[in-house]
Amino acid sequence: MDWIARRGRLTLGLVIGLVAGGGVAWAAIPNSNTGEITACYKTSGTTKGLLRVIDHQGGARCNPGEATLTWKRGFRWRGAWSPTSPYTTDDVVAYAGSSWVATRPNMNRAPSASSTYWATVAQRGSPGPQGPPGPAAVTIRTASFELASGRAPFEAIARCQPGEVVTGGGHDASEVGSGFPVSYAVEISAPVNDAQGAGWRVRLAPAALGQPPGPIIDVFALCAPSS
Repeated sequence: MDWIARRGRLTLGLVIGLVAGGGVAWAAIPNSNTGEITACYKTSGTTKGLLRVIDHQGGARCNPGEATLTWKRGFRWRGAWSPTSPYTTDDVVAYAGSSWVATRPNMNRAPSASSTYWATVAQRGSPGPQGPPGPAAVTIRTASFELASGRAPFEAIARCQPGEVVTGGGHDASEVGSGFPVSYAVEISAPVNDAQGAGWRVRLAPAALGQPPGPIIDVFALCAPSS
Protein backbone atom coordinates (compact mmCIF):
# COMPACT_ATOMS: atom_id res chain seq x y z
CA MET A 1 0.00 0.00 0.00
CA ASP A 2 1.46 3.39 -1.05
CA TRP A 3 0.70 6.92 0.09
CA ILE A 4 0.28 8.87 -3.15
CA ALA A 5 0.11 12.58 -3.88
CA ARG A 6 1.28 15.08 -6.44
CA ARG A 7 4.88 16.23 -6.00
CA GLY A 8 5.23 19.62 -4.38
CA ARG A 9 1.91 19.41 -2.51
CA LEU A 10 2.75 17.04 0.34
CA THR A 11 4.18 17.67 3.80
CA LEU A 12 3.98 14.64 6.11
CA GLY A 13 4.74 13.38 9.56
CA LEU A 14 3.08 9.95 9.71
CA VAL A 15 3.04 6.55 11.31
CA ILE A 16 1.32 4.25 8.80
CA GLY A 17 -0.20 0.89 9.65
CA LEU A 18 -0.16 -1.63 6.78
CA VAL A 19 -2.08 -4.90 6.69
CA ALA A 20 0.42 -7.67 6.03
CA GLY A 21 -0.24 -11.40 6.35
CA GLY A 22 -3.21 -10.98 8.65
CA GLY A 23 -1.34 -8.60 10.98
CA VAL A 24 -0.35 -4.96 11.00
CA ALA A 25 3.12 -3.76 9.98
CA TRP A 26 4.03 -0.29 11.20
CA ALA A 27 6.12 2.10 9.12
CA ALA A 28 7.84 5.00 10.89
CA ILE A 29 7.60 8.16 8.84
CA PRO A 30 9.70 10.23 9.16
CA ASN A 31 12.82 8.11 9.74
CA SER A 32 13.26 7.78 13.50
CA ASN A 33 17.04 8.15 13.18
CA THR A 34 17.43 10.99 10.68
CA GLY A 35 14.02 12.67 10.76
CA GLU A 36 13.85 12.41 6.97
CA ILE A 37 10.78 11.60 4.83
CA THR A 38 11.53 9.64 1.67
CA ALA A 39 9.30 9.54 -1.40
CA CYS A 40 9.40 8.39 -5.01
CA TYR A 41 7.96 10.27 -7.98
CA LYS A 42 7.47 9.32 -11.61
CA THR A 43 9.85 11.04 -14.04
CA SER A 44 7.93 10.33 -17.28
CA GLY A 45 4.71 9.05 -18.75
CA THR A 46 1.11 9.94 -17.99
CA THR A 47 1.75 9.70 -14.24
CA LYS A 48 4.81 11.96 -14.30
CA GLY A 49 5.18 13.79 -10.99
CA LEU A 50 3.01 11.34 -9.04
CA LEU A 51 4.52 11.07 -5.57
CA ARG A 52 4.42 8.17 -3.13
CA VAL A 53 5.93 8.07 0.35
CA ILE A 54 7.95 4.98 1.23
CA ASP A 55 9.38 3.49 4.42
CA HIS A 56 13.04 3.92 3.51
CA GLN A 57 14.12 3.03 7.03
CA GLY A 58 12.29 -0.29 6.66
CA GLY A 59 14.07 -1.13 3.40
CA ALA A 60 11.66 0.20 0.76
CA ARG A 61 13.23 1.72 -2.35
CA CYS A 62 12.03 3.54 -5.46
CA ASN A 63 11.24 1.56 -8.63
CA PRO A 64 12.87 1.99 -12.05
CA GLY A 65 11.45 5.12 -13.69
CA GLU A 66 11.10 6.87 -10.32
CA ALA A 67 13.34 9.44 -8.70
CA THR A 68 14.02 9.60 -4.95
CA LEU A 69 13.07 12.69 -3.00
CA THR A 70 13.90 13.28 0.68
CA TRP A 71 13.12 16.12 3.06
CA LYS A 72 13.05 16.70 6.80
CA ARG A 73 10.06 17.53 8.94
CA GLY A 74 11.94 20.46 10.57
CA PHE A 75 12.61 21.23 14.21
CA ARG A 76 10.05 20.32 16.87
CA TRP A 77 10.06 22.30 20.12
CA ARG A 78 9.80 19.98 23.17
CA GLY A 79 10.22 22.49 26.01
CA ALA A 80 12.55 21.91 28.96
CA TRP A 81 14.73 18.81 28.70
CA SER A 82 13.55 15.89 30.84
CA PRO A 83 15.55 12.73 31.66
CA THR A 84 12.36 10.65 31.38
CA SER A 85 11.31 11.85 27.91
CA PRO A 86 12.39 10.09 24.72
CA TYR A 87 13.74 12.38 22.00
CA THR A 88 14.20 11.88 18.29
CA THR A 89 16.27 13.68 15.67
CA ASP A 90 15.50 17.41 15.35
CA ASP A 91 13.70 17.65 18.69
CA VAL A 92 14.67 20.96 20.34
CA VAL A 93 14.86 21.46 24.12
CA ALA A 94 15.89 24.08 26.65
CA TYR A 95 18.59 23.12 29.15
CA ALA A 96 20.98 25.08 31.40
CA GLY A 97 20.07 28.40 29.77
CA SER A 98 20.75 27.21 26.20
CA SER A 99 18.67 25.50 23.50
CA TRP A 100 19.71 22.20 21.95
CA VAL A 101 18.67 20.05 18.98
CA ALA A 102 18.81 16.25 19.08
CA THR A 103 21.15 14.78 16.45
CA ARG A 104 19.86 11.23 17.00
CA PRO A 105 17.28 9.43 19.15
CA ASN A 106 18.11 9.41 22.84
CA MET A 107 16.71 9.31 26.35
CA ASN A 108 18.29 10.41 29.64
CA ARG A 109 21.24 11.96 27.77
CA ALA A 110 21.68 15.47 29.13
CA PRO A 111 22.60 18.07 26.49
CA SER A 112 26.19 19.38 26.63
CA ALA A 113 28.82 20.77 24.28
CA SER A 114 30.62 17.38 24.25
CA SER A 115 27.48 15.29 23.72
CA THR A 116 27.15 13.21 20.56
CA TYR A 117 23.37 13.27 20.96
CA TRP A 118 22.83 17.04 20.98
CA ALA A 119 24.01 20.13 19.11
CA THR A 120 23.73 23.73 20.27
CA VAL A 121 21.02 25.89 18.72
CA ALA A 122 21.47 29.01 20.87
CA GLN A 123 24.16 29.32 23.52
CA ARG A 124 23.50 30.96 26.87
CA GLY A 125 25.03 34.42 26.99
CA SER A 126 27.53 35.68 29.54
CA PRO A 127 26.28 37.69 32.54
CA GLY A 128 25.68 41.35 31.83
CA PRO A 129 27.13 44.30 33.77
CA GLN A 130 25.99 45.04 37.29
CA GLY A 131 22.91 47.26 37.33
CA PRO A 132 22.58 50.43 39.39
CA PRO A 133 21.60 50.11 43.04
CA GLY A 134 17.89 49.91 43.68
CA PRO A 135 15.98 52.26 45.93
CA ALA A 136 16.64 52.00 49.63
CA ALA A 137 14.22 49.94 51.67
CA VAL A 138 11.50 52.02 53.29
CA THR A 139 10.19 51.46 56.81
CA ILE A 140 6.84 52.84 57.94
CA ARG A 141 6.91 54.56 61.35
CA THR A 142 3.61 55.56 62.96
CA ALA A 143 2.06 57.77 65.62
CA SER A 144 -1.57 58.62 66.41
CA PHE A 145 -3.95 61.00 68.20
CA GLU A 146 -7.63 61.07 69.12
CA LEU A 147 -9.93 63.44 67.29
CA ALA A 148 -12.45 64.33 70.00
CA SER A 149 -13.46 67.19 72.26
CA GLY A 150 -10.84 67.97 74.91
CA ARG A 151 -8.09 66.08 73.12
CA ALA A 152 -6.25 69.04 71.59
CA PRO A 153 -3.72 69.60 70.12
CA PHE A 154 -4.93 67.54 67.17
CA GLU A 155 -1.55 66.57 65.80
CA ALA A 156 1.17 63.95 65.96
CA ILE A 157 4.64 63.37 64.55
CA ALA A 158 5.66 59.93 63.34
CA ARG A 159 9.40 59.79 64.02
CA CYS A 160 12.08 58.01 62.03
CA GLN A 161 14.79 56.13 63.87
CA PRO A 162 18.36 57.49 64.24
CA GLY A 163 20.23 56.98 60.98
CA GLU A 164 17.04 57.28 58.90
CA VAL A 165 15.73 60.08 56.69
CA VAL A 166 12.09 60.80 55.97
CA THR A 167 11.04 60.32 52.33
CA GLY A 168 7.30 60.86 52.65
CA GLY A 169 4.31 60.55 54.92
CA GLY A 170 0.66 61.28 55.56
CA HIS A 171 -2.25 60.22 57.74
CA ASP A 172 -5.06 57.68 57.81
CA ALA A 173 -8.50 58.96 58.75
CA SER A 174 -10.38 55.79 57.83
CA GLU A 175 -12.00 55.71 61.28
CA VAL A 176 -13.73 59.02 60.61
CA GLY A 177 -17.14 57.93 59.35
CA SER A 178 -20.81 58.76 59.48
CA GLY A 179 -21.04 57.55 63.09
CA PHE A 180 -18.79 60.35 64.36
CA PRO A 181 -19.90 64.00 64.38
CA VAL A 182 -16.49 65.15 63.14
CA SER A 183 -15.35 67.37 60.30
CA TYR A 184 -11.87 68.82 59.88
CA ALA A 185 -9.33 70.38 57.57
CA VAL A 186 -5.68 69.40 57.19
CA GLU A 187 -3.65 72.27 58.61
CA ILE A 188 -0.18 70.69 58.36
CA SER A 189 1.07 67.55 56.62
CA ALA A 190 4.79 67.89 56.07
CA PRO A 191 8.24 66.47 56.95
CA VAL A 192 10.07 67.67 60.03
CA ASN A 193 13.75 67.69 60.89
CA ASP A 194 14.44 69.00 64.37
CA ALA A 195 16.52 68.20 67.44
CA GLN A 196 14.53 65.00 67.94
CA GLY A 197 15.22 63.77 64.44
CA ALA A 198 13.35 63.35 61.18
CA GLY A 199 9.69 62.48 60.80
CA TRP A 200 6.32 63.45 59.39
CA ARG A 201 3.96 65.88 61.13
CA VAL A 202 0.20 66.07 60.69
CA ARG A 203 -2.04 68.69 62.35
CA LEU A 204 -5.78 68.79 61.80
CA ALA A 205 -8.14 71.72 62.35
CA PRO A 206 -11.48 70.19 63.38
CA ALA A 207 -14.64 72.15 62.67
CA ALA A 208 -16.97 69.91 64.68
CA LEU A 209 -16.09 67.39 67.36
CA GLY A 210 -17.89 64.73 69.30
CA GLN A 211 -17.23 63.63 72.87
CA PRO A 212 -14.50 61.06 73.64
CA PRO A 213 -13.83 58.43 72.60
CA GLY A 214 -13.33 59.80 69.10
CA PRO A 215 -11.77 58.37 65.96
CA ILE A 216 -8.04 57.65 66.03
CA ILE A 217 -5.95 59.44 63.41
CA ASP A 218 -2.84 57.49 62.42
CA VAL A 219 0.13 59.48 61.20
CA PHE A 220 2.83 57.66 59.24
CA ALA A 221 6.33 58.50 58.06
CA LEU A 222 8.22 56.70 55.31
CA CYS A 223 11.78 56.31 56.57
CA ALA A 224 14.84 55.10 54.66
CA PRO A 225 18.48 54.56 55.66
CA SER A 226 20.46 57.78 55.37
CA SER A 227 23.29 56.09 53.44
